[in-house]
Amino acid sequence: MAYDSVTTGINGALRVGDTVISANMAGYAYLVGKVIDIQKRGSKEHETGNPADDVHVNFYDVGYSKLRLKEIETALNKMYGDDESIEDRALDDVIMPPDSLINTAGFTREELKAILESKESAAALCECVIYERTPKTEAPAPVTQEPFGGSATVGAMTKECLFSPLQFYLHNPKEEQKTGEYWKADIYDDEYRITDEAAFGYLDAIELAILREREKNLDKTHGMAEYLPDELRKKVWSMFPCVECHGDRLYCVTKLELTAPLTPEETALLKDDWSGQLSDGWGEGFTQREIKVSDEELYVSTWTSDKSVFFVDTQAEFDRRIEKASDIQDATRDTALSALPSEPPQAAPAKTNENYTSVLECIRKDKAEKQEKRTYQKVAGEKQAKKDGKQKGKSSSERKNPNKPKRKKKGEEL
Repeated sequence: MAYDSVTTGINGALRVGDTVISANMAGYAYLVGKVIDIQKRGSKEHETGNPADDVHVNFYDVGYSKLRLKEIETALNKMYGDDESIEDRALDDVIMPPDSLINTAGFTREELKAILESKESAAALCECVIYERTPKTEAPAPVTQEPFGGSATVGAMTKECLFSPLQFYLHNPKEEQKTGEYWKADIYDDEYRITDEAAFGYLDAIELAILREREKNLDKTHGMAEYLPDELRKKVWSMFPCVECHGDRLYCVTKLELTAPLTPEETALLKDDWSGQLSDGWGEGFTQREIKVSDEELYVSTWTSDKSVFFVDTQAEFDRRIEKASDIQDATRDTALSALPSEPPQAAPAKTNENYTSVLECIRKDKAEKQEKRTYQKVAGEKQAKKDGKQKGKSSSERKNPNKPKRKKKGEEL
C-alpha cells in the first residue's frame, strides 16, 4: 500500500532524531522529547490502527527543571487518577499523532531552556508557534490593504484578536450540600468568586474545557465565524476563543483570521456581535457548564453587565489598555519607592529574544515586581523598627517582624 513519505507535524516535517514538544494534550501537554521511530500509516509496522502515522517519542530525561518535573508528575497523576512518581511512568516510548507535535528546529537556546523551566514558559512559546507558524492548506487571495487595528499580515491571512475579561467562581459541592446551599446558592455570588491569581492554578482545566467546547460544537475550520452576520462572514475566515494570561490577569482571547481588512464600521459590528455571543450565545453555554477541578467545581464567566468592568478590545485597543494600566502602576510604585533610601543603580536586564511571547515576558515581569515589593516591605519594616528603638543590640536574625501575628497560647484569647 502506498503511503506518504513525509510525516508532518504542526510546524513542519518530523524525522527520527528530531527534538519535539507536544501541544496541549491533557497530561502530556508541553512535554519535550526525541523522536525515536515513525511508523507510517499503511505500513506493516503501523499496528495501532490510528488514522495518522504513529510517532514514537522518548519524553524522559531531557533536562527538565525540578519545578517542571513536579508539574508533569501532577498532571499525569490527575489524568490517570493515581499517585505514581514520574520515574514509574513509561515516558521513554510514547506514541503521538503528528499533528500534536512541534518540531523545535530553529528554536533558540534561550527558548529551549525556557520550555524546560516551567509549564507557563512552555505553553507561552507553544501558543506562539501554533498561532503563527501553522501551515495553511486553504489560502485565500493575498491581502494588499493595510489591516485594521494595527494587525500584521501573515501570508495570505490577516490576523486579529478580540480581548475580553473573565471572572471565576469556585464551588465545593460536598460542603455546600451539607449546608443545603448547593441548590439554593447563586453560582455567581461574590462569596464564591476567586482572584485571577487563584484561577491561574486551574489554567489547564480551563484550556481543556474550551478545547472540548470547540471540538464538540464548532466547525473545525471556521469556528465561531459561521455564526457571524453575512457582511462579516465574507471577510472573517476563522474565529476561535481561547484563554491567555496577560500581566496578572486571565482573558478570553478570540483569534481571527481575515481574508481582507475590516472597515471601522465592520469592526464595531464584529465587537458588538461577539459581545452578544459572550453574554447570550457561546459564552452563556460555556459559563453554565462546571469545570471539574479535584473535588470542586469551577465556573468561568465570560460576560458581566457591569460596564466599568466588561469590554471587547481589538489587539491595538487592548495594547493601549495594558500600557495605560502599566503606567498607572509604575506611577504608584514610584511614589511609594520615593520615600526609600537611595540604592545603587541596578544593572539593566538583558535583552530577551524577540521570539518570546508576551505571556513569558509577563511572567518574568511579575516575578521582578514581587521581588521589588518584598524589598520595599523589608526596608520599610526595618526603618520603623529602628525608629521605635527595637533594633538596638540585636542581629538581623533576632529582629521581630511587626506584622507577624502572635501565636495564641493554650486557653488564652488574643
